[in-house]
Amino acid sequence: MKPSRPLALIKNIFGAYHQPLRVENNEEKLYKIITGSFRKQLDQQLGLQAEQSRDSQQVKAAKSFQETSNLTLSSPTDAPRAGLGSEHLRTILSNPLFSYDASKAKGLRVQGVKDPMDIFEEAAAKGLMNTLRAAGCLKAKHRQIMQSSAMDPITVMASSSAGQRVVEWLRSNGFEENFKFIRPNSPLLKQLMPFLIAEGMENMVWVWLDKLSQACNESSGKLQKIQQKQRVLLFESLVESKYEGAMSMNNAYACMAQAKETFPWPKEEEPPFYILSAWKKVAWESTVLAWKHVKKSSPNLFELFYSIGQDNFERQKLQLKQPADHYGIEVAHLALHHPTEPNAEQAVKLLLDSNRIWISWAKQNKLMQGPGTSPGKGTLRLRALGLDTVKVCASQGQIERARNLLDKMAPFLGQDFRMSIDDVPDFDEETLVENNMEFLYPDPSINFGR
Repeated sequence: MKPSRPLALIKNIFGAYHQPLRVENNEEKLYKIITGSFRKQLDQQLGLQAEQSRDSQQVKAAKSFQETSNLTLSSPTDAPRAGLGSEHLRTILSNPLFSYDASKAKGLRVQGVKDPMDIFEEAAAKGLMNTLRAAGCLKAKHRQIMQSSAMDPITVMASSSAGQRVVEWLRSNGFEENFKFIRPNSPLLKQLMPFLIAEGMENMVWVWLDKLSQACNESSGKLQKIQQKQRVLLFESLVESKYEGAMSMNNAYACMAQAKETFPWPKEEEPPFYILSAWKKVAWESTVLAWKHVKKSSPNLFELFYSIGQDNFERQKLQLKQPADHYGIEVAHLALHHPTEPNAEQAVKLLLDSNRIWISWAKQNKLMQGPGTSPGKGTLRLRALGLDTVKVCASQGQIERARNLLDKMAPFLGQDFRMSIDDVPDFDEETLVENNMEFLYPDPSINFGR
């Protein structure tokens, strides 16, 4: 019996129907991101309230794609409204999840060329990337550039767009919303910062600092402490990238001056903790580790940096009835390293005119002594301060004052100098420089007397 005509039509309809192909998790994720992003963009253009997605991660990703356009694509202000959709599509396609070209990467592997950022994009496209792996890719890329025959590594770093790619990946995965990629002992910031600076994206770091500052003001309790710590880590990472391997401290001083201008505070108030923390690091690098930077800094930039510590020092002198024994040691040490007008008065007052700092150091040093222990932070600071003071006094013709300083230091630091006062009858600049460079410990996070 032949089927009726209606039944045959139904069979023909369902006969042409095929089950949809199985969609991988990553493809489904991309589809949701695209649709969520376009819905949000359309709602904003029509003046409607954006529909709340059930998946908060999709909302963050959609928002991040829109923000990415401010970094990667700059459209003219008079662009026609009809072009917004096309621009939004280009913004989405610039995300690492879409920009990875498997055929290109395969061709590179065949030729024996391995670009760490191709590995990064491949892993990001497969959903296998995390902050630790991203740091590893950046480190490998930096090493590859430095080991190449490039005459100007900074230019090569800028053209690599490695920092931009990682920032786009951080945004697309919602890391920028809560700054979870900024945490203690995380290598990502250290590896990312040089690329951001080389690529002209340093402004992004200042935007992050501004967001964290606003978040700190609006939060409280444990969350506020976490955000404050993130702000410290972020700014310190920026400042460190300015002086590590640099011939002078100019860029670090300029960075501190910019922070003071961007996030000002009243002179009668203490600077924010993240400013003071970074200032102490730069001060340590400028004094105890000054031998690493062979080129003199700009006097104007130095004085802008110096004023941050000096103003705070003067403010605390008025507020504290009994300042600590080490009080003002960093400011006094910096004054010895002024590029054109070194001044030893504050240092002499600390080291020669009073015994308080030496008694305090002796007590602390006795507690820290033990078999196989290295000189403590206080010892390193005092040794460098003493030698620099002697050097400045002698260079300015104050020979008697220099001898008195050596006599004062001998009972306390004679063993650390690996010589007695009798072994140094005259001022010897070469000897002082050599001793100033021994056993230097570059960790400025532990302050003398604290």
